[in-house]
Amino acid sequence: MTEKTIIVTGAGAGIGKATALELARRGARVVVGARSEASAQPVVDAITKAGGQAEALAMDLSSGESIKSGVARFLESHDRVDVLINNAGVWAGERKLTPEGHEITWSVNVLAPFRLTQLLSDALHKGEGRVINLSSSQHYKGDIHWDDLQLQSNYNAQRAYAQSKLAVTMLSIEHADRDERLKVNAAHPGVAGTDLFRNFPGFIRFWINLLMSTPEKCARPAVMLASDPACSDVTGKFYYKLNQREPHALVKDAEARKRLWELVATQAGV
Repeated sequence: MTEKTIIVTGAGAGIGKATALELARRGARVVVGARSEASAQPVVDAITKAGGQAEALAMDLSSGESIKSGVARFLESHDRVDVLINNAGVWAGERKLTPEGHEITWSVNVLAPFRLTQLLSDALHKGEGRVINLSSSQHYKGDIHWDDLQLQSNYNAQRAYAQSKLAVTMLSIEHADRDERLKVNAAHPGVAGTDLFRNFPGFIRFWINLLMSTPEKCARPAVMLASDPACSDVTGKFYYKLNQREPHALVKDAEARKRLWELVATQAGV
C-alpha cells in the first residue's frame, strides 16, 4: 500500500480507527476523516508515531456544506485518491433532522457517502478508484419507503437504519454499473461494540461490548477490499465479512436502483 492515498470516514474511533491503523501499517497514506480535528488527531498521532503517514480531515457528515468544504480542502493538496472507505454511520435514538432538513440516519448513512464519492470522482479516477461502502446485515431487514424516505410518519431507529443500509447497498451496485472506472463494493463488517450503539440503553451496550466482535476483526473486510490484489477488479458486489454473498432482492432490481439513485442525487445536490 506504499504511496497509496486512502480516505477513511468515521476514523476517529471504532472500526474506522482500526481500519486506518491497519492500512497505515501496510504503508498507505491515510486521511483520517472525523467530525472534528480533535477527534481525528489522536489517530493521526498514533500512525505517525509508528512511522506511518496520516493527516486529519474534519467534516460533519450530516452537512452537505461541511462535506463540500472538507473535500475542497483535501483537493487543495491532493489530486488523487486510491481508496475511499465510507465507514461512518449512525443509529439514531430518535428522529432528528439535520440543518438541511434531512433525517439524520438517512443523511449520514446514505447522502454522505454518495456526496463524498461524487465530489471525489475525478480524484478516484486518477487513483486506483476503489470505493468501499460499509453496509450491514441489517439491510436484509430493510425496505425503501419510497413515499416517505425520511420516515416522517412511521419512524423507529431500526427501520431507519435498515433502510439506510439497504439504500447504500443498492447505490453501491448502481454506481458500479454506471462507472466502470471505479471499483465500488458494499460490505457488512460484523458487529463490534462501537459508538454506533451509543444511543442504546446501558444494559444493551453492556452485552454488545461483551459478546460482539472487536473493531480490529470488523476492519478486515474493508482492509481486504482496499489492499488485496485479488480484489483490484472486483466491483458491484456485497460482502458479508470476508466473503461475497447475495444481497437483498431489491439490490438486484435495476429499476429500483435507478429510481433510488435519481432521488438521492437530487437530495444530495451533487
